[in-house]
Amino acid sequence: MILPDGTETNSNEVYIETWRKFAKPIEVMTGLKHIAFDPGVQFFDPRHQSKHITLSAWFIKLLNDYIKKVHDDYYRMMNEGS
Repeated sequence: MILPDGTETNSNEVYIETWRKFAKPIEVMTGLKHIAFDPGVQFFDPRHQSKHITLSAWFIKLLNDYIKKVHDDYYRMMNEGS
């Protein structure tokens, strides 16, 4: 079973939890819910269940890296002002 970073695992628990963790920042940012994964992640809008989108793992990684950077920059800025 292939993980989002391209490595492999034989553990179902590791596989599912890693993909869920990988999709979580997009869920939090957008309100979408993931419904499928590997090789990309499919999301749907719970307010409009007919709306779906599949994002490739490389694009989700790009978004997640940016979300982390914005988060880290924000908290660094807040701590400098303290």
